[in-house]
Amino acid sequence: MIKKTLFIVFFLFFINFSLLFSREHIKKIATLKMEIPVYPANIKVLKKIIIVTSKHNIYKFSLPGKLIKKMGNKGQGPGDYLYIFSWDYYEDRIYINDIKMFRISILDIKNLNIINSFIWNYGSPIPGRIAVCKDYILKSQINYNQKDLSYSTVLFLFNKEGKLLKMFHNIGKQISSYFRMELWPPLVSSDKEKFFYVVMQPVYKIYKYNIYGDLIKAKEIKREWFIKLKKWDKKKFDSLNSRRKRVKYYVNYINSGSRITNLVNIGKEKIAIQITNSNGINTIEFFDSNLNYINSIRTKFFVSNGEGKSIYLIESLDSNYIKYNIWRYEIDGK
Repeated sequence: MIKKTLFIVFFLFFINFSLLFSREHIKKIATLKMEIPVYPANIKVLKKIIIVTSKHNIYKFSLPGKLIKKMGNKGQGPGDYLYIFSWDYYEDRIYINDIKMFRISILDIKNLNIINSFIWNYGSPIPGRIAVCKDYILKSQINYNQKDLSYSTVLFLFNKEGKLLKMFHNIGKQISSYFRMELWPPLVSSDKEKFFYVVMQPVYKIYKYNIYGDLIKAKEIKREWFIKLKKWDKKKFDSLNSRRKRVKYYVNYINSGSRITNLVNIGKEKIAIQITNSNGINTIEFFDSNLNYINSIRTKFFVSNGEGKSIYLIESLDSNYIKYNIWRYEIDGK
Protein backbone atom coordinates (compact mmCIF):
# COMPACT_ATOMS: atom_id res chain seq x y z
CA MET A 1 0.00 0.00 0.00
CA ILE A 2 2.85 2.37 0.92
CA LYS A 3 4.69 1.54 -2.30
CA LYS A 4 1.53 2.18 -4.32
CA THR A 5 0.99 5.54 -2.60
CA LEU A 6 4.59 6.59 -3.19
CA PHE A 7 4.29 5.61 -6.85
CA ILE A 8 1.13 7.73 -7.28
CA VAL A 9 2.76 10.72 -5.55
CA PHE A 10 5.85 10.40 -7.76
CA PHE A 11 3.72 10.06 -10.89
CA LEU A 12 1.66 13.17 -10.06
CA PHE A 13 4.84 15.11 -9.27
CA PHE A 14 6.34 14.07 -12.62
CA ILE A 15 3.22 15.11 -14.56
CA ASN A 16 2.96 18.45 -12.75
CA PHE A 17 6.66 19.13 -13.31
CA SER A 18 6.23 18.39 -17.00
CA LEU A 19 3.26 20.73 -17.26
CA LEU A 20 5.13 23.50 -15.45
CA PHE A 21 8.09 23.00 -17.74
CA SER A 22 5.85 23.36 -20.78
CA ARG A 23 4.51 26.67 -19.37
CA GLU A 24 7.94 28.32 -19.08
CA HIS A 25 7.64 30.29 -22.29
CA ILE A 26 3.91 30.57 -22.82
CA LYS A 27 1.39 33.39 -22.62
CA LYS A 28 -2.40 33.25 -22.66
CA ILE A 29 -3.74 35.24 -25.62
CA ALA A 30 -7.46 34.42 -25.72
CA THR A 31 -10.42 32.68 -24.09
CA LEU A 32 -13.19 31.19 -26.25
CA LYS A 33 -16.71 30.18 -25.35
CA MET A 34 -18.40 28.26 -28.15
CA GLU A 35 -22.14 27.71 -28.63
CA ILE A 36 -21.58 24.07 -29.60
CA PRO A 37 -18.72 21.58 -29.03
CA VAL A 38 -15.69 21.94 -31.31
CA TYR A 39 -12.58 19.80 -31.55
CA PRO A 40 -9.30 21.54 -30.54
CA ALA A 41 -7.62 20.66 -33.87
CA ASN A 42 -10.14 22.93 -35.63
CA ILE A 43 -9.06 26.03 -33.66
CA LYS A 44 -6.22 28.00 -35.26
CA VAL A 45 -4.66 31.41 -34.69
CA LEU A 46 -3.95 33.44 -37.83
CA LYS A 47 -1.92 36.47 -36.74
CA LYS A 48 -4.49 38.70 -34.97
CA ILE A 49 -7.61 36.55 -35.41
CA ILE A 50 -8.84 33.08 -34.51
CA ILE A 51 -10.69 30.80 -36.92
CA VAL A 52 -12.77 27.90 -35.56
CA THR A 53 -14.81 25.32 -37.44
CA SER A 54 -17.57 23.01 -36.26
CA LYS A 55 -19.37 20.44 -38.41
CA HIS A 56 -21.52 23.03 -40.19
CA ASN A 57 -20.12 26.45 -39.25
CA ILE A 58 -17.08 28.71 -39.49
CA TYR A 59 -16.39 31.24 -36.72
CA LYS A 60 -14.07 34.24 -36.71
CA PHE A 61 -12.91 35.69 -33.37
CA SER A 62 -10.71 38.59 -32.35
CA LEU A 63 -7.53 37.61 -30.52
CA PRO A 64 -8.98 38.23 -27.03
CA GLY A 65 -11.85 35.88 -27.97
CA LYS A 66 -14.76 38.12 -29.11
CA LEU A 67 -16.93 36.68 -31.89
CA ILE A 68 -16.63 38.78 -35.07
CA LYS A 69 -18.55 36.66 -37.56
CA LYS A 70 -20.21 33.29 -38.00
CA MET A 71 -21.22 31.69 -41.30
CA GLY A 72 -22.43 28.34 -42.63
CA ASN A 73 -25.45 26.08 -42.17
CA LYS A 74 -26.22 22.41 -42.35
CA GLY A 75 -27.13 21.67 -45.97
CA GLN A 76 -25.82 21.11 -49.47
CA GLY A 77 -26.13 24.55 -51.05
CA PRO A 78 -23.51 27.31 -51.45
CA GLY A 79 -22.19 28.20 -48.01
CA ASP A 80 -23.69 25.03 -46.49
CA TYR A 81 -21.75 22.14 -45.01
CA LEU A 82 -22.49 18.56 -44.03
CA TYR A 83 -19.25 17.72 -42.20
CA ILE A 84 -16.26 20.07 -41.98
CA PHE A 85 -13.59 17.62 -40.88
CA SER A 86 -10.45 19.69 -41.40
CA TRP A 87 -9.23 22.99 -42.81
CA ASP A 88 -6.03 24.88 -43.55
CA TYR A 89 -4.97 28.39 -44.59
CA TYR A 90 -2.57 30.30 -46.78
CA GLU A 91 -2.13 34.09 -46.45
CA ASP A 92 -5.64 35.63 -46.68
CA ARG A 93 -7.49 32.44 -47.65
CA ILE A 94 -8.88 29.49 -45.71
CA TYR A 95 -9.61 26.09 -47.26
CA ILE A 96 -12.52 24.05 -45.87
CA ASN A 97 -12.62 20.27 -46.32
CA ASP A 98 -16.19 18.88 -46.22
CA ILE A 99 -15.79 15.09 -46.25
CA LYS A 100 -19.49 14.28 -46.78
CA MET A 101 -19.95 16.61 -49.74
CA PHE A 102 -16.52 15.70 -51.19
CA ARG A 103 -15.93 19.44 -51.48
CA ILE A 104 -13.13 21.89 -50.73
CA SER A 105 -14.26 25.50 -50.38
CA ILE A 106 -11.95 28.51 -50.51
CA LEU A 107 -12.95 31.57 -48.45
CA ASP A 108 -11.41 34.96 -47.83
CA ILE A 109 -10.45 35.46 -44.19
CA LYS A 110 -11.63 39.08 -43.99
CA ASN A 111 -15.35 38.50 -44.66
CA LEU A 112 -15.59 34.67 -44.87
CA ASN A 113 -17.00 34.98 -48.39
CA ILE A 114 -16.70 31.97 -50.70
CA ILE A 115 -14.25 32.63 -53.55
CA ASN A 116 -14.24 29.20 -55.14
CA SER A 117 -15.05 25.54 -54.46
CA PHE A 118 -14.49 22.22 -56.16
CA ILE A 119 -15.51 18.58 -55.79
CA TRP A 120 -12.84 15.95 -55.10
CA ASN A 121 -15.03 12.90 -55.69
CA TYR A 122 -12.30 10.30 -55.31
CA GLY A 123 -12.31 7.41 -52.87
CA SER A 124 -14.46 7.18 -49.77
CA PRO A 125 -15.62 9.75 -47.18
CA ILE A 126 -13.49 8.29 -44.38
CA PRO A 127 -11.92 11.26 -42.56
CA GLY A 128 -8.76 12.71 -44.07
CA ARG A 129 -6.88 16.01 -43.76
CA ILE A 130 -5.76 18.79 -46.11
CA ALA A 131 -2.62 20.94 -46.19
CA VAL A 132 -2.18 24.07 -48.32
CA CYS A 133 0.89 25.82 -49.70
CA LYS A 134 1.34 28.67 -52.17
CA ASP A 135 -0.06 26.95 -55.27
CA TYR A 136 -1.18 23.47 -54.24
CA ILE A 137 -3.46 21.50 -51.93
CA LEU A 138 -2.51 18.08 -50.55
CA LYS A 139 -5.33 15.84 -49.36
CA SER A 140 -5.01 12.56 -47.49
CA GLN A 141 -7.62 9.87 -47.91
CA ILE A 142 -8.20 6.31 -46.73
CA ASN A 143 -9.44 3.92 -49.41
CA TYR A 144 -10.92 0.45 -49.05
CA ASN A 145 -9.23 -2.46 -50.86
CA GLN A 146 -11.79 -5.14 -51.66
CA LYS A 147 -9.26 -7.83 -52.59
CA ASP A 148 -7.67 -8.22 -49.16
CA LEU A 149 -10.35 -6.42 -47.09
CA SER A 150 -7.92 -3.79 -45.90
CA TYR A 151 -7.50 -0.01 -46.11
CA SER A 152 -4.65 2.05 -47.51
CA THR A 153 -3.72 5.70 -47.51
CA VAL A 154 -3.89 7.68 -50.74
CA LEU A 155 -2.64 11.26 -51.20
CA PHE A 156 -4.09 13.65 -53.78
CA LEU A 157 -2.32 16.76 -55.06
CA PHE A 158 -4.60 19.49 -56.48
CA ASN A 159 -3.97 22.95 -57.82
CA LYS A 160 -6.14 25.69 -56.36
CA GLU A 161 -8.62 25.48 -59.22
CA GLY A 162 -9.35 21.90 -58.21
CA LYS A 163 -7.48 20.09 -60.98
CA LEU A 164 -6.05 16.75 -59.82
CA LEU A 165 -2.33 16.78 -60.59
CA LYS A 166 -1.07 13.64 -58.92
CA MET A 167 -2.28 10.65 -56.91
CA PHE A 168 -0.05 8.65 -54.56
CA HIS A 169 -1.27 5.09 -54.00
CA ASN A 170 -0.76 2.88 -50.94
CA ILE A 171 1.24 5.29 -48.79
CA GLY A 172 1.28 3.06 -45.74
CA LYS A 173 -1.12 0.12 -45.58
CA GLN A 174 -3.68 -0.03 -42.77
CA ILE A 175 -4.43 -3.21 -40.84
CA SER A 176 -7.33 -5.37 -42.00
CA SER A 177 -10.45 -3.87 -40.57
CA TYR A 178 -13.65 -5.30 -39.15
CA PHE A 179 -14.53 -1.88 -37.73
CA ARG A 180 -13.55 1.39 -39.39
CA MET A 181 -12.83 2.79 -35.89
CA GLU A 182 -9.44 1.06 -35.91
CA LEU A 183 -8.20 3.12 -38.86
CA TRP A 184 -5.44 5.63 -38.15
CA PRO A 185 -6.06 8.71 -40.34
CA PRO A 186 -2.83 10.17 -41.77
CA LEU A 187 -1.94 13.73 -40.82
CA VAL A 188 -0.63 16.30 -43.31
CA SER A 189 0.86 19.79 -43.06
CA SER A 190 2.95 22.20 -45.14
CA ASP A 191 5.59 24.87 -44.67
CA LYS A 192 3.39 27.08 -46.94
CA GLU A 193 6.11 27.36 -49.59
CA LYS A 194 8.09 24.30 -50.73
CA PHE A 195 7.28 21.14 -48.76
CA PHE A 196 4.48 18.93 -47.47
CA TYR A 197 4.79 16.61 -44.47
CA VAL A 198 2.78 13.44 -43.82
CA VAL A 199 2.69 11.33 -40.65
CA MET A 200 1.43 7.77 -40.75
CA GLN A 201 0.10 5.40 -38.09
CA PRO A 202 0.13 2.79 -36.56
CA VAL A 203 3.80 2.79 -37.60
CA TYR A 204 5.23 6.15 -36.50
CA LYS A 205 6.62 7.29 -39.85
CA ILE A 206 7.20 10.80 -41.29
CA TYR A 207 7.25 11.57 -45.02
CA LYS A 208 8.53 14.77 -46.63
CA TYR A 209 7.38 15.69 -50.16
CA ASN A 210 8.12 18.66 -52.35
CA ILE A 211 5.20 20.67 -53.70
CA TYR A 212 5.21 18.62 -56.92
CA GLY A 213 4.62 15.38 -55.03
CA ASP A 214 8.15 13.96 -55.18
CA LEU A 215 9.24 12.08 -52.07
CA ILE A 216 12.24 13.82 -50.50
CA LYS A 217 12.67 11.74 -47.35
CA ALA A 218 10.90 9.16 -45.20
CA LYS A 219 11.85 8.29 -41.65
CA GLU A 220 10.44 5.81 -39.16
CA ILE A 221 10.59 6.98 -35.54
CA LYS A 222 11.23 4.26 -32.96
CA ARG A 223 9.39 4.67 -29.65
CA GLU A 224 9.01 1.67 -27.33
CA TRP A 225 5.97 3.17 -25.62
CA PHE A 226 4.16 4.24 -28.79
CA ILE A 227 0.73 2.59 -29.33
CA LYS A 228 1.22 0.14 -26.47
CA LEU A 229 -2.28 -1.28 -26.13
CA LYS A 230 -3.72 -3.26 -23.26
CA LYS A 231 -4.07 -7.02 -23.70
CA TRP A 232 -6.78 -8.07 -26.15
CA ASP A 233 -9.37 -10.33 -24.48
CA LYS A 234 -10.68 -12.38 -27.41
CA LYS A 235 -12.90 -14.53 -25.20
CA LYS A 236 -14.66 -11.48 -23.76
CA PHE A 237 -14.94 -9.85 -27.19
CA ASP A 238 -16.53 -12.98 -28.73
CA SER A 239 -19.01 -13.21 -25.85
CA LEU A 240 -20.49 -9.76 -26.58
CA ASN A 241 -23.89 -10.28 -28.21
CA SER A 242 -24.30 -7.06 -30.24
CA ARG A 243 -22.30 -5.00 -32.71
CA ARG A 244 -22.73 -1.91 -30.51
CA LYS A 245 -21.08 -3.65 -27.53
CA ARG A 246 -18.26 -4.97 -29.72
CA VAL A 247 -17.64 -1.51 -31.18
CA LYS A 248 -17.53 -0.02 -27.68
CA TYR A 249 -15.07 -2.67 -26.51
CA TYR A 250 -12.86 -2.11 -29.55
CA VAL A 251 -12.88 1.68 -29.17
CA ASN A 252 -11.86 1.33 -25.51
CA TYR A 253 -9.11 -1.06 -26.59
CA ILE A 254 -7.73 1.36 -29.20
CA ASN A 255 -7.91 4.28 -26.77
CA SER A 256 -5.83 2.36 -24.21
CA GLY A 257 -2.65 3.17 -26.15
CA SER A 258 -0.89 6.24 -27.50
CA ARG A 259 -1.64 7.74 -30.91
CA ILE A 260 -0.55 10.69 -33.03
CA THR A 261 -3.21 13.39 -32.80
CA ASN A 262 -1.73 16.35 -34.68
CA LEU A 263 1.04 17.52 -36.98
CA VAL A 264 1.92 21.20 -37.49
CA ASN A 265 4.67 23.21 -39.16
CA ILE A 266 6.52 25.88 -37.22
CA GLY A 267 7.68 28.24 -39.93
CA LYS A 268 9.94 26.62 -42.53
CA GLU A 269 12.46 25.05 -40.17
CA LYS A 270 10.53 22.81 -37.78
CA ILE A 271 7.56 20.52 -37.38
CA ALA A 272 5.75 19.49 -34.21
CA ILE A 273 4.06 16.10 -33.78
CA GLN A 274 1.62 15.56 -30.94
CA ILE A 275 1.18 12.12 -29.37
CA THR A 276 -1.65 11.59 -26.88
CA ASN A 277 -1.68 8.75 -24.36
CA SER A 278 -4.68 7.08 -22.75
CA ASN A 279 -4.54 9.50 -19.78
CA GLY A 280 -4.96 12.55 -22.03
CA ILE A 281 -1.35 13.70 -21.59
CA ASN A 282 0.25 15.00 -24.79
CA THR A 283 3.88 14.63 -25.79
CA ILE A 284 4.82 17.21 -28.41
CA GLU A 285 7.94 16.16 -30.31
CA PHE A 286 9.90 18.69 -32.35
CA PHE A 287 11.81 17.81 -35.54
CA ASP A 288 13.84 19.94 -37.92
CA SER A 289 13.01 20.16 -41.63
CA ASN A 290 15.31 17.18 -42.31
CA LEU A 291 13.20 15.07 -39.93
CA ASN A 292 15.86 14.98 -37.20
CA TYR A 293 14.50 14.84 -33.64
CA ILE A 294 15.22 17.97 -31.55
CA ASN A 295 13.38 17.68 -28.22
CA SER A 296 9.92 17.28 -26.69
CA ILE A 297 7.58 18.68 -24.04
CA ARG A 298 4.72 17.09 -22.10
CA THR A 299 1.46 18.94 -21.52
CA LYS A 300 -2.30 18.57 -21.24
CA PHE A 301 -2.69 21.27 -23.88
CA PHE A 302 -3.44 20.46 -27.53
CA VAL A 303 -1.07 21.81 -30.17
CA SER A 304 -3.00 23.82 -32.75
CA ASN A 305 -0.81 25.50 -35.39
CA GLY A 306 2.59 27.11 -35.67
CA GLU A 307 3.81 30.50 -36.81
CA GLY A 308 7.35 31.89 -36.88
CA LYS A 309 9.05 30.55 -33.75
CA SER A 310 5.80 29.91 -31.87
CA ILE A 311 3.13 27.28 -31.59
CA TYR A 312 -0.39 27.81 -30.28
CA LEU A 313 -1.70 25.53 -27.55
CA ILE A 314 -5.37 24.91 -26.81
CA GLU A 315 -6.46 24.30 -23.22
CA SER A 316 -9.90 22.74 -22.72
CA LEU A 317 -11.69 24.24 -19.70
CA ASP A 318 -14.53 21.73 -19.60
CA SER A 319 -15.35 18.19 -20.71
CA ASN A 320 -17.91 19.36 -23.27
CA TYR A 321 -15.40 21.06 -25.64
CA ILE A 322 -17.16 24.42 -25.23
CA LYS A 323 -14.68 26.63 -23.34
CA TYR A 324 -11.02 27.06 -24.25
CA ASN A 325 -7.97 29.08 -23.36
CA ILE A 326 -5.45 29.72 -26.14
CA TRP A 327 -1.76 30.06 -25.33
CA ARG A 328 1.26 31.09 -27.39
CA TYR A 329 4.34 28.94 -26.70
CA GLU A 330 7.66 30.49 -27.74
CA ILE A 331 10.03 27.84 -29.09
CA ASP A 332 12.99 30.24 -29.28
CA GLY A 333 15.30 27.67 -30.79
CA LYS A 334 14.94 25.26 -27.88
